[in-house]
Order: sequence, then C-alpha cells, then structure tokens
Amino acid sequence: MELAILFDNRSIAPSFLSGWGYSVLLRPQGLLFDTGSETASLLHNLKEFGFSPGEINTIFLSHFHWDHTGGLLGLLPELKNPRVILHRGFSKGFVREVVRLGGEVVLADQAAEILPGLWTTGILPGPVPEAALVFRPKGLVLTGCAHFGLLELLKTALFLLNGPPSLLMGGFHLLNKPLKEVRTLGLALKSAGVRRVAPSHCTGAKAEKILADIFGDDFWYVGAGSFLSL
Repeated sequence: MELAILFDNRSIAPSFLSGWGYSVLLRPQGLLFDTGSETASLLHNLKEFGFSPGEINTIFLSHFHWDHTGGLLGLLPELKNPRVILHRGFSKGFVREVVRLGGEVVLADQAAEILPGLWTTGILPGPVPEAALVFRPKGLVLTGCAHFGLLELLKTALFLLNGPPSLLMGGFHLLNKPLKEVRTLGLALKSAGVRRVAPSHCTGAKAEKILADIFGDDFWYVGAGSFLSL
C-alpha cells in the first residue's frame, strides 16, 4: 500500500501547497480519505505527485467539518461516479449535494469492510460524530481529527486488527491538550504496542515533539507531499 498526503497544515516541499485540513490518497485502492478544506490545493498536490483524479473511485469522509470536507464538492465533477462513504453525522443537504454532483452515497454508521481489507470503524463515541479507517493487512489506522480520543480509537483498532496498529496516522487532536496529558497518552500508545506514529493536522508542534521523544525513529514527520509505502 502507498499513502500520499494531499492536504495538510504543512508541506514537506515548496512545490506542495499547505492549508488547514487533511486528505490522504490510498493506492492502489483508489480511496481518498477526507478532502481538505478546498479543492484547488487538493488538485494541485495531486498533480504534483503525478497522479490523476481518475485514480479516485472511493471517498471516505471521517466527519462533517469543513477542513475535511471542503474540497469534496469541487472535486466530484472531476471524477466518474465515485462512492462517497459517509455516516449519519453529515447533514441531509450535504448528502443531497453529493448525489447531485454524481457521488454514490454509502452510509456506514457501524464497523464494516468497505474495500478488501479496508474497514471503517463506524462512528466512535465522542463529542463529534466521527469514524476512522483501518487497513487490516498492514495494521494501518488512519484518523481525521480523533475527536473521540486516541485511546477510544485504539480500543476499536485492537479489535478490528486483532492486535496493535503498526502505524497510527492522521490528526490526533492534541493541539490544546496539557503536555502532561499528551505524554501520558503517548506512553499508553507505546505500551499498548503501537509501533509507529505519523501525526499531523490538529496534533500541534508541542505534542508532536513529545511523541517524537517517546517513539524515536518510529515517529514519522509528515505533511502535504509525504509519500509512504507500507
């Protein structure tokens, strides 16, 4: 599996655009996880990778916040009837607009396999209806903002993977968390067997430094333009 970060708060090279939001392309599955906050940067970065919108056949939206859905409506006209996987946390008006623009909406409120080996966690308990993505063969866990908390996600991931994640990646929602709490969380993830972490978006630089101290070489610094092979 290959992971290309198309949208993030920072870029790892000048040719890639940054912006508040998050989006990752999973290849060869052709699945786009979230769409960032706007379409222009998303398409620009897709082109910088040398990829085509035609590669995208499935779009998975983690939650109904603009920085994860803002690029979708402008992207849909570039695609050919993609599946758009949502849950009940999205407004009816938004769903109608997705359908109008050619998206085939699939509602997935519970854990379910959406592509071979790729599972949605379904909506996890928390202040915002949000789902994450799990890829069983590689032990990947991908989260948009983790409003539900990483330990809640870990509990579900351990069940779906039948073991700890090899890579926990995405927005960790630690930007305003007390640093002592971040350290406790990082140590808990490490002791639970999480092998590697690649945080970005809403994690925050201070929290990332703590996680880097805990995970050492297994902390991956990523941003828009990062290309990971698992």
